[in-house]
Amino acid sequence: MDTQKSWQLDQPQGTPLYTLDVHNTQTMYVKRMLLINRLRLWQLAADVALLLLYVNFLSVWGFVLGILSIPFVFIMARAVAVSAYKTTQSARGKLVHYTFYEDCFTVQSSYSQSTIWYDDLYRVIVRKHSVCLMVSNRIGYALCENECPESVLDFMRERCAEKRKPKVKETLFSVLFALLCVLLLGYACMVVLARCSTSAETVPAPTPLPTESAIVEEEPTPVPTAAPDTEETISKDPISTGYDVIYETYLKETSTTYEFELTAKGEDYIILNDTDDAVEFLQYDRDSANGSCALYVYERCPKDANGGWSRQEAQILNIYAYHYWDGATAASGKTSWGDAPTKEYSELTGE
Repeated sequence: MDTQKSWQLDQPQGTPLYTLDVHNTQTMYVKRMLLINRLRLWQLAADVALLLLYVNFLSVWGFVLGILSIPFVFIMARAVAVSAYKTTQSARGKLVHYTFYEDCFTVQSSYSQSTIWYDDLYRVIVRKHSVCLMVSNRIGYALCENECPESVLDFMRERCAEKRKPKVKETLFSVLFALLCVLLLGYACMVVLARCSTSAETVPAPTPLPTESAIVEEEPTPVPTAAPDTEETISKDPISTGYDVIYETYLKETSTTYEFELTAKGEDYIILNDTDDAVEFLQYDRDSANGSCALYVYERCPKDANGGWSRQEAQILNIYAYHYWDGATAASGKTSWGDAPTKEYSELTGE
């Protein structure tokens, strides 16, 4: 089938060099967001600190509020990441599988599958215990401490040596920004010291108590987590792929058709045989107990005198498993839910 051939061409060639399984817990999700956006968060914190300093007329209060605003920016960024994690169903508690090849790496979960070529990466940031694979200047994948072995870090250092260098415009912007911060901070220090020196040398005349002036705090703009750029990743629905692979492996020789249909509830299934007596179809049921496989039920429903059929009278012909990570399959040999599966099926699914 054309769909099956296209899926095979999209897959990376060669033997996997390294594989990693990570769990996307709330703590690790927040750590990855902070790793990817570390530089921009520091720049934002510096901007807010300088702004508070000048809003308060270069006073001591301005220095105090400016220093306090730096951790406040990071606290706000963490709160935004926690909120994004709780509102994104596909991010919560999912197992993510990384496979590194010579020329690319793949990122797979039960919801998506992506292949990213090293040559298409925007930048690779390798730190002491982590690595950030940046798809663009704001989007990337991060592997944190205890998730990424030293062998993978060494591989990324050698394979993506050119990608580890900052872009020229990024370097220029960083230098200019740092220079501007130093000049403004130096000027602010000189003004505050001059005011303190003048007030110490002059005996002030009695004045009425001043009214409290409102201290204006500028809330930092949270850094959003952008969606992956579809032009820079190659995605394929794993469930649809499983239909194709199981059909090609087990059912192609005995099938007379391959028609995609939807139930009244919007659930998809594939009709493989449609005769005057019965209809046979393949349908995705659920993920396996170990979370690494999609399970598909092959059923047969007899037709009545008018050609109608009902799922209530369905007979299970077999149950198949499709492994998300490497595309392996297994037939259970089960014709009812209570039957014992084959050893191959049990080892693949954990059931």
